[in-house]
This record gives sequence, structure tokens and C-alpha cells, in this order.
Amino acid sequence: SLDLELIPFAPNPLVVIAHRDHPLARERDIPLERIAEEPFIMREPGSGIRNKIEEHFALHGLTLRQRLVLEGPEAIKHAVVGQLGISIVSEHALNLESDAGPLTKLDVAGFPLQRQWNIVYPRGKVLSVIAREFLAFLKEHGGDYLKIG
Repeated sequence: SLDLELIPFAPNPLVVIAHRDHPLARERDIPLERIAEEPFIMREPGSGIRNKIEEHFALHGLTLRQRLVLEGPEAIKHAVVGQLGISIVSEHALNLESDAGPLTKLDVAGFPLQRQWNIVYPRGKVLSVIAREFLAFLKEHGGDYLKIG
């Protein structure tokens, strides 16, 4: 396996999303068991978000009712807008969505799930001047470009 340098970069909270007209949109502190009953739109196998979601539900003895598997947050958001199910995405994926738009975050117990974005590169690799400058920039300012809410 690769020996990697891993630098924590920015928080990447995961949130449950549904269509604004979904019956759960008006509920508060929704139990995880209730989410597991809904048709669910899942990320592709190998996705870090998918792994985190499956692990979280498994910890609670639950499996999701997978209705669709799609790649990437935009495809997932479109499917949720089309009322094909609910999903879990990075809160950053909602940054460009209007509060008056068709998507809403559900108030689910234990959410947002906290994840972390990391900068990763092979340990011992000599970085070019540009790569070193970019890394220094990311460490200092990168999080500023990822405002949530």
C-alpha cells in the first residue's frame, strides 16, 4: 500500500436531503430508523460518502432501501428534485441551492455526519515549487472557499 502524507483540510459534513414537499420535511429530530424506510438514492460503490453512510446505518443495525445508484452530487440532487427518493450529500453540495428551491435538509437525529476533507500525496515525494506554494495556500486559505450555509 502507498505511504501517504495526509493533511486535514476542511470539514465536510453530510446531510440528509429530500424534496421540499416530502412529508418528512416538516418533521424534527427524525429517527434514523425512519430514514431507512425511505427509497434512497445512493452514491456509486467506492465513493467515500457511500462508505460512510453504509457504515453509519450498519452501526445502528439498519440497511437502506436503495432505489437508485448515481455518480456525483448533481445527479443525486436532480433525482431528489424529481422526487425519486431521499439521499445524503455533502453540505457543500447545497451551497449554490436557493433556500426557496425544491431541496431541503431533513432534521435527522445524529446528522450532520461529520467528515473531513484531506490533502493527500505520497510521503517523501519532492513537491515542485508550484505544488508547495499551492499546498501552503490551501493550508492557509483553502477552507475560506468552502463556506457552509
